[in-house]
Amino acid sequence: MRRLVRALALACTLFATPVSAEQASTVLPIVGPHTMAEYSGLLNDALLALQTCHSGTTAPANSIGGLPAHYQCWLDTSSSPYVMKIYDSAQWVAVGKVNASAHTWTPVFQGSDTGTASTANTGTIGHTLGFLDTANTWSGGQSFNSGRLSLVGATSGSTALNASAMASGTLTLPSATDILVARGTTDTLTNKTINCTNNVCTVRLGSDVSGQLPVANGGTGASTAQGARASSGLNVDSFTGHGDSNYSIQPTDRVVGTNAAFTASRTWTVPAASAVNSGQAMIVADFAGTVTGSNTLIVARAGSDTINGGTSVTINSANGAYLLWSDGSSKWTAQAIGSSAASGVSSLDGATGAISTQSGSLEVIGSTLSSNVLSSRAFAATQDLSAFNVARTLGYATAGDRGDAIFVKVATNQRDVFVTAGTISQASSGCTNGTYRGLYFTGGTGANFRANVTVSGNVVSSVQIVEHGGNGYTVGDVLSPVGGNSSVGSCSGSAFTWTVSTVSSPLASFTDSGGNKWQYTVGSENAVNTFAFGCKWNWNKTTGDAGATNDTNCIKAAYGYANYASPNALFSAFGAAQSGTRVIWPAGTALICDTITQYSSVVVEGQGPQNSILKVCDAGLASGASANVYNICDPNIQLACFGPMLHNVRIDANSSTPANAGTYIVFSNAAQQNRILDNVTIYAGLRGCLSYVQGYGGAANANFYDVFCTVSTGAGSNGINVSNTGTTLINFKNVIVESGGSGFSGNGFNIASGQVIIEGYHTEGVTTGINVNMTTSTHSLVVKNASGGALCTELVLLQSANTVGNFSIENAVKNGCTRLVTDGQPSGTNRTADVTPANGVVAFNP
Repeated sequence: MRRLVRALALACTLFATPVSAEQASTVLPIVGPHTMAEYSGLLNDALLALQTCHSGTTAPANSIGGLPAHYQCWLDTSSSPYVMKIYDSAQWVAVGKVNASAHTWTPVFQGSDTGTASTANTGTIGHTLGFLDTANTWSGGQSFNSGRLSLVGATSGSTALNASAMASGTLTLPSATDILVARGTTDTLTNKTINCTNNVCTVRLGSDVSGQLPVANGGTGASTAQGARASSGLNVDSFTGHGDSNYSIQPTDRVVGTNAAFTASRTWTVPAASAVNSGQAMIVADFAGTVTGSNTLIVARAGSDTINGGTSVTINSANGAYLLWSDGSSKWTAQAIGSSAASGVSSLDGATGAISTQSGSLEVIGSTLSSNVLSSRAFAATQDLSAFNVARTLGYATAGDRGDAIFVKVATNQRDVFVTAGTISQASSGCTNGTYRGLYFTGGTGANFRANVTVSGNVVSSVQIVEHGGNGYTVGDVLSPVGGNSSVGSCSGSAFTWTVSTVSSPLASFTDSGGNKWQYTVGSENAVNTFAFGCKWNWNKTTGDAGATNDTNCIKAAYGYANYASPNALFSAFGAAQSGTRVIWPAGTALICDTITQYSSVVVEGQGPQNSILKVCDAGLASGASANVYNICDPNIQLACFGPMLHNVRIDANSSTPANAGTYIVFSNAAQQNRILDNVTIYAGLRGCLSYVQGYGGAANANFYDVFCTVSTGAGSNGINVSNTGTTLINFKNVIVESGGSGFSGNGFNIASGQVIIEGYHTEGVTTGINVNMTTSTHSLVVKNASGGALCTELVLLQSANTVGNFSIENAVKNGCTRLVTDGQPSGTNRTADVTPANGVVAFNP
């Protein structure tokens, strides 16, 4: 039962909206026992109540004795705007209002809103207002009774400002003799400051202004054009010299140059792009002419700004310089000038003439190119890299985004280009009708193309692309099946051919601006990095599906590349080579919105079920509610599939994601001869967790280790299904199948075929832990070390059609189940008692 509680808690954490606790009790229990989880829940609810100021539509009574605490706050949400109140030991006193729509706060002063007309304009509160103690601006006209506006002196005394009620009255200025009379004639003012904001003021520059007008007043602070451009004027032209140390360039610097020799590399940091005007230029130069390849001048960004999309540019030769422009926000663009410019290069690793690079993209030691390093795949695609044969990038879209990769220049199409469509160019004739599955094709520029070919009317009528569409083909390639016409029904006519009409664009590899094709490669670790295919792995619970990138296509492309075939004599009997490599799931959660297929020989490895997760789109799969989420081997081929493994990962689906009965998160009908699942957690939603069926290709064995399966209560599929597998040896070890509670109509296991061993099994929240209905005498089931749990009728159910004598159980306890075994076989007898080690192996015959 404890495991059921944990499953419920985890399911709630993942997919449920938390129950409001804004007015939870703030009094924690002082007697127990309580589990840490229970006590933490009470404490978290109490903290939430404090954090939200006990908000609610009714007054809180959640302190000691079920009463509010003295001076407790309460945000009354019974009407809008919400009212903030304080409990004064007798009643709740309003202190202000929050308008959640306008996002405003209105104080309450002695029971009245200070924003009301009576309070804000005429001051009928009757008291000095605290918020008037500083300078204030009224947007509307204010009325003061006679003698009510007093001007208080700086030291002592005050003057009352009185005005006649008539428009033609005289305003007498205190402590002066001048009188302003409201009439149309011109008056003379002496020693008075005129506010020109609401008056027409005329200044005669020729006679009324003397000296230089300061910059702060709209002038230049100088009497000549040259002086106006200097640092003391508009600061258009200025020079700042700096010596042998790091320097933070100031926003007021214009030209910054060296004035001493460097003894080591120095970093001069430009100001934040937002600290200067948009379009403002700045020059950094080696005026001293002493910068070298070892004592460089690094021009670095400030904070998270970028320079040419990266973090810095470097002057590494004497008299070099950079001209930089700011976008006024977060970016600088830098153009090399002087000896840093891309010109005058006689030779660089075989390249001649001007060579354009992004700063930091090429690491040069002496005169020999040691490595070609570019900031990103996106930047590399904009460059002509004809001079090089190998390139390395530090990211996919930008440096440091984990999409770093190594590329080699190739003459043919890249191996992560896949065929998406084609046409029958020669249908042949005299063929035997039927469907010929998983045929390998030869011809063209690529490899590993497979298809199902259908013959009807004794001619080839259709070609279905299977797996990923091969690797590296080009539009116009003419393909034919390995074995020719004999492989498609022994056609007697002309040779059957198929022509490629459409191919995909590579997601990892690229073509540069010079037309050179660059192939993504894996390193010595033999692992494909999905980030190098553009995956983001950025789903999180806070932003949900709307805030995440759909990683379906990039994962498919990574799997297709990982399945790339190369010559291998071991598999020559199958008509084509088979090979594969590892694909790494990083720590993170990837959003997928369509079925993913993992191909033969490809091993997918994550960082642990709690760290590397595929999250199914809440809206469902693009291929529909009848589709499975994750295929291990292409189910359309229906031939043997060797060597795939899914390891150390988790796949999640929401309980509201559309799914038909009989669909599963993981499905395979051909994977065999290794551990297919290893340390895999599945939250299946309305689907089942795993279905292994058919065993095409004469599967010898299939193994599933350390599988944790949770299905939602409304699911219409079994947790794990095994059927139509013949006599395949199928091993399940350390498996848990749970449901969130009553309402799940499936079985934990449904075993209908195979020679199956289940060792180490627990079920909880499931009516029937293992449903057995093997009707073939050569099929059998052995259960070892098993236990039931809550809501369980029987750990094992033997159906009436099950072959008598094909089931045994060892060391098993019913735990929360009503019965250990319900024996529905003819003349069968149910068993309630546990099977202990002393009982040995118990067979049911019947």
